Amino acid sequence: MKLKKIASLMLAGVMAVSMLAGCQNANVDPEQPTDPETPTVVEGDISDGVAANIDDLPSYIEFAGDSALSSSLDYVVGFANVMDLTGGFYENDLNKIRGGNAYELQSKLEKAVGVTKWEFRKGQEVNLDLDTIGDREVILKAEEASTVEIDDAKAVQLYVASGVIEEDALNTLVAEEIEKTIKGYVNVAKFMVGHGNGIYDHSYTVSVSVDSKEVNGVEATFVAVQVVRTSVRS
Repeated sequence: MKLKKIASLMLAGVMAVSMLAGCQNANVDPEQPTDPETPTVVEGDISDGVAANIDDLPSYIEFAGDSALSSSLDYVVGFANVMDLTGGFYENDLNKIRGGNAYELQSKLEKAVGVTKWEFRKGQEVNLDLDTIGDREVILKAEEASTVEIDDAKAVQLYVASGVIEEDALNTLVAEEIEKTIKGYVNVAKFMVGHGNGIYDHSYTVSVSVDSKEVNGVEATFVAVQVVRTSVRS
């Protein structure tokens, strides 16, 4: 009889331990699945990041942030129609804003920044762009206009990319887009053979600012590249 009681007590003890363990397991939450990582929105100045992707930069060209450029870009992006510009596609691609209704954004940015004009033909002035601001013919025209002092000149270009692009990829794309152009800028303008050189040293400051905008789940990244040319008499 005593053996049966002992056995019963042992069985009750085992059951109690099992129930306690079960309760502890029930209180432990299973590992929750983690949400996929959301790409970091790229905004602000990325001048240094772009410069890091360009090798053998001429000494007369430097990269530096410009808060005024960032402010101008933020203003212009307020007018952007994201769906028209991106088509809803997410690709690691950088597109220049030009032509059609989208060109209005480029015009607004040029006006906000205060882009310099140059005389394309006699009596016909056009805005400087990234291609012409460091061009020999354009610089010689500026030197001919003033042999004492040349005001700083400014050009800007607006680009658009997907809103999900990572910053490193964006830095690379911008560098690839502008590298050949800025390395072709003239430091000292040369006249025709036998006529000597210009009388100014020209240097360039490149600034790159980024802003983003989302409409109905579609996001776009806007990139403004600005070049300021400074001319000092030799």
